[in-house]
Amino acid sequence: MSNAEFGKVKDFLSRSLDVFDISSNPGAVSTGDRVAVVSHAPPGFKPKNRKSPVKVEFSLIAYNSKDVMRNHIEKSLQQLNGEGALGHAMEWTMKNIFSTAPKPRSHKVIIVISAGETSPWDREILKKASVRAKCQGYAVFVISLGQFHNAKEVEELTSIPLEQHLVQLGRTHKPDLDYAEKFMKAFVHLLRGTAKKYPPEEFKIKCDKFNFQSQ
Repeated sequence: MSNAEFGKVKDFLSRSLDVFDISSNPGAVSTGDRVAVVSHAPPGFKPKNRKSPVKVEFSLIAYNSKDVMRNHIEKSLQQLNGEGALGHAMEWTMKNIFSTAPKPRSHKVIIVISAGETSPWDREILKKASVRAKCQGYAVFVISLGQFHNAKEVEELTSIPLEQHLVQLGRTHKPDLDYAEKFMKAFVHLLRGTAKKYPPEEFKIKCDKFNFQSQ
């Protein structure tokens, strides 16, 4: 995406923090929401080259203030301009961000902001990572931007039902992002209000098959 569009995404990230009730002590107490931000992929990242597929902007326990998070997003978040590596990024994030944080929460949500297809060498990893995430109880919420996306890839990535977890936008105009923000607010409200369980029953058959194949 262009620099101007990336700036709008940063603004969206900052404003979307309002839907969360950020914990005042994210590393020591079990109450309140926690937010981490990672971006992918650094220039030069390739499978098996021992580089991290992500840049950690901040972890789940780094900040206890929306204002500090917004300041980081505004001043430090930059485009990395590497090749798409969403599958590798998801795997790394589950292992190194979620699994290492103390006081795990009952709900785990991965919010993906995507502006196109992942790299060809990442596609199989993405398929496996998305199924693994959903089978391990993560909700995968996807915001797909622009016209250059793979509809099948996006739908396979997203949790079901798609109408509650997928926002597909055109170019990143402000009205589009306003809609995405309202959609995400409704999703978080639904998550809190109904004690929604992940994975849903209709997905568990796929999880059983996936676990069998993995073994």
